[in-house]
Amino acid sequence: MRMVPDLVTNFIAAYNAHDPEAIGRLIAPGGIQEDVPLDRVNTTAAEIIAGLSPFFHAVPDAHWREDSRIQSGKSVVVIYTLTGHLRHDLGPFKARGQPISLPGIFVLKFAGDDLVAAQDFWDPKTFGDQVA
Repeated sequence: MRMVPDLVTNFIAAYNAHDPEAIGRLIAPGGIQEDVPLDRVNTTAAEIIAGLSPFFHAVPDAHWREDSRIQSGKSVVVIYTLTGHLRHDLGPFKARGQPISLPGIFVLKFAGDDLVAAQDFWDPKTFGDQVA
């Protein structure tokens, strides 16, 4: 798993660049990107773009700060803090520039040097309390 650290760094960078196309390219064909609290599993580039773009638009200054990284077997866990401001309405949440500071975890699973699953865990109640 020589390339894993580079893939993890590139994955976080793609989120910080608000580039769902790049995120889709980092995940191997047949892989998944999953937003666990929303029970949404994206299996194609088009689904990844459709799933992530509304958030990137609503929180244009969203930034995922990597707080720590743990590699265990064929998985890497990235503990992060997401910060930003709700600048555009997102679902039921009306934008008023509300600040966001949300802890979360990416669980990235590998097969050899390929990223085959990217799961995002965060607390929807904490998010909702901040932007309601």
